[in-house]
Amino acid sequence: MRNRRFTAFRRIHNFIPAAGIVLLLAALLFTVFFYRNQDSRGSDSDAPSSGETSQDTAGNTDSDASSGSLFHAQDLKGYEGFLPISLHTDKAQSAIPDIRLYFDGTGRCFFFLPACVPTEQYVFAYDETVYGIEIDGLPIHSSDAPGSYRQGQEYPIMIKGAGEESGSFDAIPMTITFMQSRNLPSVFISTASGTTGYINVSKENREPGEFLCLLADGTRDSSGTLRSVKCHGNSSFYEADKKTYQILFDSGCDVLSMGTSGKYILQANAFDASYLRNEILYTYCQQAGIPYTVDTAYVDLYFNGEYAGNYLICERVEQGTSRVDIPDGYLIEKIIADRVTAEDHAFQVTGMNYFIIKDSELATAEECADVADYMNHVEDLIRSCSQAESDSKEKYEELCSYIDVESFADMYLVAAISNDIDSNIASTYYYLCSDAGSRKLYAGPVWDYDNAFGRHERGYEIALSAYPSGFCEELYDIPYFRDLVRDRLNTVYYPLMEEYLTVDIPAMHSYIQPSLSMELPRWQAKGYHSAAVADHDDAVSYLYDYIRKRLEHVYDRINHPEGYHHIRFINSSAGADYRDSELWIPDGDKISDDIMTQLSDRFRCEGFRFENGKSYSNTRPVFSDMTLYSY
Repeated sequence: MRNRRFTAFRRIHNFIPAAGIVLLLAALLFTVFFYRNQDSRGSDSDAPSSGETSQDTAGNTDSDASSGSLFHAQDLKGYEGFLPISLHTDKAQSAIPDIRLYFDGTGRCFFFLPACVPTEQYVFAYDETVYGIEIDGLPIHSSDAPGSYRQGQEYPIMIKGAGEESGSFDAIPMTITFMQSRNLPSVFISTASGTTGYINVSKENREPGEFLCLLADGTRDSSGTLRSVKCHGNSSFYEADKKTYQILFDSGCDVLSMGTSGKYILQANAFDASYLRNEILYTYCQQAGIPYTVDTAYVDLYFNGEYAGNYLICERVEQGTSRVDIPDGYLIEKIIADRVTAEDHAFQVTGMNYFIIKDSELATAEECADVADYMNHVEDLIRSCSQAESDSKEKYEELCSYIDVESFADMYLVAAISNDIDSNIASTYYYLCSDAGSRKLYAGPVWDYDNAFGRHERGYEIALSAYPSGFCEELYDIPYFRDLVRDRLNTVYYPLMEEYLTVDIPAMHSYIQPSLSMELPRWQAKGYHSAAVADHDDAVSYLYDYIRKRLEHVYDRINHPEGYHHIRFINSSAGADYRDSELWIPDGDKISDDIMTQLSDRFRCEGFRFENGKSYSNTRPVFSDMTLYSY
């Protein structure tokens, strides 16, 4: 990991023969075809193709031609997926797989081409004993060049069985569009099975493969053998078809100058219709100087020649010389209780539920117990310091000998500005390491922000924290820490985000736009995005507006605390994962019905009451700080 400035933006048809013997032979052939495909587990197992079709590096095909009669033009009606109709390149230095034709289920098909090979260097590659193709009324043969077709323009296409005569069937109206990315590196992964069907079923499934990364100009950046490819993530795995992946090299590989490592994450950004949130936060934190912030790069990802979409390849948050370089320390993650496994070195901190030591093979049970004691002692010190009735300077100085307060101030501001729903719940990291002979606890590094900036309904309300409190929020009760937070906001975080809004984010969006022109027809109709936005363009506009409003809210309430009141909503019935929510409201304002409804839904409660048991009503203005308890 290294701090760097973001720059470059960055389906079978009924076969009716004339004679019974032909029907018997056809049935036999169908049986063989069916069972062969059932065993393939591939993404084409439901495809209206000829069965097992493979292509060698020269683009030649090898298929069971006798099964070609099983394909008919009508088989494509409503079909979504890929067919072994490809574009092939002989570009020697690339050695990329043939790019397969994608059908979206509505009569449109696409070739999604990487930036690394010019269009004129491709030729069609498909089995002419299986398919017959016409584009714009003209027949297309294998080895024909597609250079005359304009990118982004729809052309009429007819795909039929090789034995079908034009006029002998009802053609399905279809169009084909040739699209090509620009700017982005291309990542090609070939899995051992030739599909992603197996690994997409379970996060426990994995298989080996080969990796190739080419820059936009065709230069080879990196390559290597993959020990495993597997799905990564939690809610995104179960709720989205577009998966996030973890790749593990046989030996370390330096991908896109991120530093040699064995593991990388390919983030799908499936929940984020803007495709910007993760990259914004990662680069923002790098420029703010947060140590060990992950390096990232947008790429176009292909699995076995099938376009998987626009991805963000990232370093994995892990210990290592080119990652979190703490040889005598421990990387610690806040984790949701039901995600703790028997292999984890897990422990609890009072009021905050579970933490685990990442890379658990690096720590013994005794060391884990020691880390748990240390972090619980830090929690005790924070509470003691924030509850001190007299001057707490001495207590604060003692606390500063145990934690790096600057890193906690930074993480407080990152959570406050991003309003990410996972902060202090999951994907929240700390590290404990030696510093000049004494140990200190640091906050960070940052990770996983696809639910930041109002993407999730819990974050819709600008003034309401979408996340529960943690160490940083408890520290904010201490005046000395508040002063530090205010200074970091005014000198670093506020001016830097203003620059992001006017320069970096527009450049970032422009940089990935050609790739998104392929990503959107591939994935946008699948949804998964926030109910607050209609499509990608709306999502980008919403993102800009949300960041501006949230930034101004955080700036105002930190710099003018006398004009705000702090309302803490305690979740009385929940465990420590979702223990509370915080609201900062201007003096004399009422808490809106929308906020009260959202909190009641979030905490699954009927309402809120004061500590004395009296019910709270939001019909009156707020003139003081309050703590309210759910019931």
